[in-house]
Amino acid sequence: MSSIVLQLQSSLVQSDAQGFLCGCNVLLEAGPKQTDLLLRACFGEPIKNVSGEPIINKNNKHWFYFGMEEAFFLRNSLKCLKILDGLDNCPKNDQELFQYMKSKKTAFPDSYKAYSHLRLINWVVMYDSNYCADFVAYRHHPSLVHSEFVVILLSEGDSEANDRLRVWSDVRGTKRMCKVIKKALLVLSVDKNGHDATSPSCLEGYTVTEHTISRWSPEQCHEDHPKDDWEPSSSSVPLMPSGTTLRSKVALAPRQVSLDQIFKALVIFFWTIVVFGFGFALGKLL
Repeated sequence: MSSIVLQLQSSLVQSDAQGFLCGCNVLLEAGPKQTDLLLRACFGEPIKNVSGEPIINKNNKHWFYFGMEEAFFLRNSLKCLKILDGLDNCPKNDQELFQYMKSKKTAFPDSYKAYSHLRLINWVVMYDSNYCADFVAYRHHPSLVHSEFVVILLSEGDSEANDRLRVWSDVRGTKRMCKVIKKALLVLSVDKNGHDATSPSCLEGYTVTEHTISRWSPEQCHEDHPKDDWEPSSSSVPLMPSGTTLRSKVALAPRQVSLDQIFKALVIFFWTIVVFGFGFALGKLL
């Protein structure tokens, strides 16, 4: 995906592309080449009519709409998109745009940091509307593969992003949902490290820690995770210290072995011994 993003970046810079603020979205008119690159790089969505067909104007151009994280990534990280006020067509600089998006979404600095973190390591990141998560992440283009991760954002302080996975029942319920839809659960923990979200430059001091959450596996870590250690001591879900980029796994409860399963195993073992002994005795006689 990185080469396609570079092609998109070059095309937008050469055309001096301009997007227009419209509420919590940014609108962009794209020609045929840029439309193809936007679709291949998975940025934005084409605006469609009631029949589900993309709207094409008389100049054979499509209108795309972008979420705030996508638009700010193109503006701030790739520096290939100018964004204008939708009312007076005045260009917005990074600081003005940052404050505008914060006014629309309190947790924008954290969600943008999480979005850009995944994008910069070449994951395809899409907004989620099906799994009650913040994003879904694809290893390749969505037309080629299913999403690999359901992404949930956690952040410090009183942010809007703080109300998920804070109790054990929420962790287990979310993980069970991920198992049903055959996706992994990726939790991104954003640490501000004492920086205030006053300007885009403050985001450089933020760190993102990745956590993948899965069931406890006795085959992989039997010695490291005794049976009595899986249950948390409080209602909060323990996470690894922030400031690292390691992926951790939070252990869930091991499955209990029933008496019926033990009895069946003993019966099988008994008859195995009987058959082996009979065969050995028969061999001696012959």
